[in-house]
Amino acid sequence: MLIEQLQAAPERFAELAGRHSACSSKEQGGNLGQLSKGQTVPEFEEALALMPIGLATSPVNTRYGFHVVELVHKVEGALLPFAQVRQRIADYLEQKAYRRALSQYLQILISEAVIEGIELDGADSPLLQ
Repeated sequence: MLIEQLQAAPERFAELAGRHSACSSKEQGGNLGQLSKGQTVPEFEEALALMPIGLATSPVNTRYGFHVVELVHKVEGALLPFAQVRQRIADYLEQKAYRRALSQYLQILISEAVIEGIELDGADSPLLQ
């Protein structure tokens, strides 16, 4: 079992990942880098959230299979004061509104255009949501 081999020789993680992993991370010795919420499937995130730093004692099961995981570093999130994130929230909402308006404008243009050879979703009405 790989976990037993790693418990005996933790320095072999990259070697064993390169040899046994089906994940593209095997090219980096199994290193997934720094992960943030939403970057992996929920079942993997949940396992990482509950896991202490170190080698997992059992494989993590996800929809993609079983994973041998070593958690090297963990940084807990912190609630930030509104004043500190206000501008980021405003920028995000502005960009979201811009993308939605652009999408709606393109739908109107598509519905008014004669386009052959490709099927595009146009607007059924000038009133969009």
